[in-house]
Amino acid sequence: MVKKYLIGILRIFLYLLAVFLLGFHLFGISLNFSNINSFFINKIFAGKLSYEGISFRQSLKGIDINLENFNYDGDIKVEGQNLFLKLNLLNSFLSKEVYIDFLFFDEASIKVNPSNERRNIINFFVKEGRIKRASLGKANIESLNIANLRTEGRRFGFTFKESSISFDNTLKNISGFSGIASFENQKLKLLIDSNIALFNLDIYQEERVLSDLRGLLSLDFKDKFKILPSFLNAKTANSEQFFNINFDEALILNVLTIGDSRDIYYWAPSNLASNYSFRQSNIFSEDVKSIFSFTLLNDNRSLSGKILLSNPKVPFLKRNFDINSVEMNIDNFKIDAVANGTLPFTDSENLYLDYSFAEEVFKASFLDDFKDPFSISFDNKGSVSAINGSLKPKIGTGYHINFFDNQVFVNSDLLQLKFLFSKNLNIFADNYLFEISKIDSNLFTFEQEYPSRFNFDLSNLSVKNLNTKFYINYSNYVKENFPNLTFEKFSIETKNISANISSNSLEFFGNFLVDGEDIKYSDASFDFDALRVLSLIDLRTSFSSFLNLNFDKYERDSFYVDRLDGEMLIQGNNLINISNLELDFGPAKADINGSILTNSLLYDTYDLNLDFTTKISQALPWYVAIFGGIPAAAGTAIVTGILDDNINEITKTSYKIKGNNNNLEVLNN
Repeated sequence: MVKKYLIGILRIFLYLLAVFLLGFHLFGISLNFSNINSFFINKIFAGKLSYEGISFRQSLKGIDINLENFNYDGDIKVEGQNLFLKLNLLNSFLSKEVYIDFLFFDEASIKVNPSNERRNIINFFVKEGRIKRASLGKANIESLNIANLRTEGRRFGFTFKESSISFDNTLKNISGFSGIASFENQKLKLLIDSNIALFNLDIYQEERVLSDLRGLLSLDFKDKFKILPSFLNAKTANSEQFFNINFDEALILNVLTIGDSRDIYYWAPSNLASNYSFRQSNIFSEDVKSIFSFTLLNDNRSLSGKILLSNPKVPFLKRNFDINSVEMNIDNFKIDAVANGTLPFTDSENLYLDYSFAEEVFKASFLDDFKDPFSISFDNKGSVSAINGSLKPKIGTGYHINFFDNQVFVNSDLLQLKFLFSKNLNIFADNYLFEISKIDSNLFTFEQEYPSRFNFDLSNLSVKNLNTKFYINYSNYVKENFPNLTFEKFSIETKNISANISSNSLEFFGNFLVDGEDIKYSDASFDFDALRVLSLIDLRTSFSSFLNLNFDKYERDSFYVDRLDGEMLIQGNNLINISNLELDFGPAKADINGSILTNSLLYDTYDLNLDFTTKISQALPWYVAIFGGIPAAAGTAIVTGILDDNINEITKTSYKIKGNNNNLEVLNN
């Protein structure tokens, strides 16, 4: 019984519904073919919607409306070429709001009307919609897919998905983003939540793919278009990105990336990513932080930023440095690094490196043993272009060496030396080849045509294979420190000299060729005892000059050498081997060979052979008494048979010089 009763009620309801729908569609048909269509549209939109052309089509739930060149002037002002909406009349009547199943418009301009204007408020609900090629302030909506848009007074909100928006600035385009939007107090907030999105920024050459993009983008339309401080973040398999966007007078975009270096090249700005050396550097680190800041004010652009890498691997740095951290500066294409490693000039392993991608030059800086700054600049292959710093002895004050770019200054109590070095120095080599030029000195003049060069081992501050030729200048220093010494010319040529300058004691090893003319000196000229022994030789010379009536060269307290030529081998501070040292005194000549050695840096022990040749042909045994024997410079020397009884028959005499300054013997050989 009850069942039949319910079936009857259901039939009555269906009949009434059919009558209502029939009446509703007849009403829609009447709208489509009557002259009251415009009146109806004006009533629904409260006179805020105007257009140049309109067409209707009846649908199951309401009316499909096409408008051409439309203008909606509500709280949001919209002007465009085409507007299509599926108006659901039934839901509109039931919900007391304009219910739109689908909305589409393109080629439109969207503006926010001032909030202080009094307007009749119409509430809308849009189930689905799509907006294309529309401008919103300084933003351009390429494509906006909306759903569930609902207005309430002057507020509205909606969801959006797979949409695209661009700006007339460095933030070119964001596409594929989804989320929720809300509009209130003339501010539009976009809460973005996208699985995949594309960023096209002015600082990149092409779009960047973002995964799991989240964040808030706030647009302000109150007085003028602004982007309020907005924050977005995204993730990839190896990194996480954070974006900070702000636009008022100037656009400011900050990009922070945290991850490993596989994303360095991807997120590096185009000016850095396009740099060949940067792309080929293959720097790797599992802990990378990068921050880029772009500022646009009018037409003025500024880009700066840094990339921070912890415990990185730097393949293009061939030397085995342990890099603790690296900091890349993108505005000047530079790398700054803190490292541990070994370099010449210092025992410290704490180093600071910087590298210029533009110049492809490294600069290694550190504190020397005296805590003073020191730096070496070199390229990828290790060729040194500049050295800056100072070397000092660890003990004493004997010397110091100053480096300034490619210039070297050597200063000691005796010698000041300046020269340039070529770029053949190599930081990755064991020895450093100096090709020196433009040499200046207070004591020497270097032969410029002579290829002066040497190997300088910076690991132990030793010189090898020094080959050069220089002339001793008759300078004020010589006059003040070497009394009674004069000369017309005195040159020294070195052959494969090595020297150790790592301590306060300077040692030389190698061959020296000496050449001098018109040399005059006295006992007081030298503190070097080995040179004072030459007074023994000059006794016979003075004697010969007197007998040949050459009184200009005869002077009891001075010694003359017309010409000096020979070679000697110096073996550190212990031994000098003399090979054929020839002294020409005019009326006589002396040839010396042998060795001078010492244990106390005085070179005071002699083992020399002297061949003396004279031009005198008279018998002169009685002249010996005139000169009174050997000069005082020989100390307590015992001279045995220096003059033979028949000297007039001898043109060459050989002597042996043995002993030391305190016990010197000169013997006929």
